[in-house]
Amino acid sequence: MEISRLTFRPIGKALNLAIILFGIVIPTSICCRAQSKISGTYVTCGSNDGAMLQLTQANGGQITGVVSVVEIGILGNVKADTSSITGGTLDGAQLTLTLHPGMFGTNISGTRVGNTIRLQSVDRDGRISSSIFTRGSISGFGTCADQLQQKSAIIKMNSNLSLQTRQFSQTAKDTEAWLQNAQLHASRIPTAEDNYNQIQDEMQKLVERERSTSDRGDRFQISLDVNQKRIDGDLFDIDVNQTWEWPIEDRLKTIAQQLENCVTTCNQRDAEKPGTEPTIKDQWESGCRNILAEQSNFQSIAQKVMEQRSELKTYQVNAKSLRETTVKQAEKLAQ
Repeated sequence: MEISRLTFRPIGKALNLAIILFGIVIPTSICCRAQSKISGTYVTCGSNDGAMLQLTQANGGQITGVVSVVEIGILGNVKADTSSITGGTLDGAQLTLTLHPGMFGTNISGTRVGNTIRLQSVDRDGRISSSIFTRGSISGFGTCADQLQQKSAIIKMNSNLSLQTRQFSQTAKDTEAWLQNAQLHASRIPTAEDNYNQIQDEMQKLVERERSTSDRGDRFQISLDVNQKRIDGDLFDIDVNQTWEWPIEDRLKTIAQQLENCVTTCNQRDAEKPGTEPTIKDQWESGCRNILAEQSNFQSIAQKVMEQRSELKTYQVNAKSLRETTVKQAEKLAQ
């Protein structure tokens, strides 16, 4: 019985040791294989772009998946792109991925250390870029995309404010140009009235000469000269109206609307929103102050100029009526 105990005790110890070793080695081996798997989601998020790798490694080692990229473009628009990972291998720490053409290019190489993937790629323009991905989640990439969207909104807002400031400046220049032109036209009104008076005086002198002419043929010729003066007056009407209508009257409506649009924009006070750059805010507010001053000056001068234009129109109507009356006198004398 003692031999038996001596014989089987070592066997029992060996068996216990084997069981212990089996319990330790096998799970460790499984754990190591699991850790060597690259499968999972990896995310990188920068100030102007972000990307997500969704990788699946088959038992044979082949890697497939999807890479999603979101970035802020030059104009502040958010662009998104997704490419399929059609193949890839992980040899120790060395990682190689093959993509369908996308924002990353076609071939990507890099390293995987722990939960970190470092990738280098060459895009279609030959530029080399490096990205560091850490193990994450789809929701983490969603948070990155949301942050980029918020930044995009701020970029667009500042860009829009800059555009509005340029519009303020251009409208102010257009207003000043109109005011100078309108005042120049107003200063020429007395000259236009003198021209109408001269035409009428010449017509009246012709009628007086016709009245003192005994020859009927001569009177008829004089009446034709009187009518020609009427035509000269009508042509001068056309010149005056064309000079005023587009550059002054039509442009007045356009300028007034542009000023009103700018004032409406200023009243929205968009520059006070969070995220506005200080320099852009200062320029925008300065532009608004200038526009308000321009509108006040425009309304005052435009009212005076258009009153003068209205008086000139009345003068034109009366001058035309007087010319027509004079022509009738000449025609009657020619009979």
